[in-house]
Amino acid sequence: MKAAIIIGHTDDDEGAVMAPPLTFLSEYKFGTMLAAKIAIELSDRGHFWDVFRRDKVGVAGAYASAKAAGAQACVELHFNASDVPMAMGTETLVGLSSESLILGDFIHKRMCAVFSRVGIFDRGIKVVKNGERGNQSVNNGTGIPSCLIEPFFGSNKEDMRAGVKRIDDLAIAIASGLIGFGDRLKANAHVN
Repeated sequence: MKAAIIIGHTDDDEGAVMAPPLTFLSEYKFGTMLAAKIAIELSDRGHFWDVFRRDKVGVAGAYASAKAAGAQACVELHFNASDVPMAMGTETLVGLSSESLILGDFIHKRMCAVFSRVGIFDRGIKVVKNGERGNQSVNNGTGIPSCLIEPFFGSNKEDMRAGVKRIDDLAIAIASGLIGFGDRLKANAHVN
């Protein structure tokens, strides 16, 4: 399995920041830390990976680099934010392809387990259409199954604390989802 881990946002536009007292921790910085942990987990389990940034190349450039590197699946790292202080939960955005939906399902279920998300706090898997939030990332034109994860709300102090505290478990969950998807690809290749 060759996975692409894409860090959301850029050094110049770091995305949302966490609630106090962690306002120094942006989506970009948290994604950088999480990407390193996912990469270690994938390596420890004998899988290949590359980390890509959108800095200076934009969303399209990051995904084009992932394709050029031979990625079989892409996950883009974010966290959610809202003006509603109590908003919380886990959601995963996926592209229009059925393979993206399957990839998203592998990862989403494992992230929800990390945070014990049930009911309304499992915000679900959202298939993104043209013009919707995340479209450029998950419907990137590369043909690579892709998902964009929002494991918790950085704007909610309780959810933010859970996300930071469980970063290692989150990395394991994401890596396990990628590996599960890769195992499925390998099994289907043997059938065909």
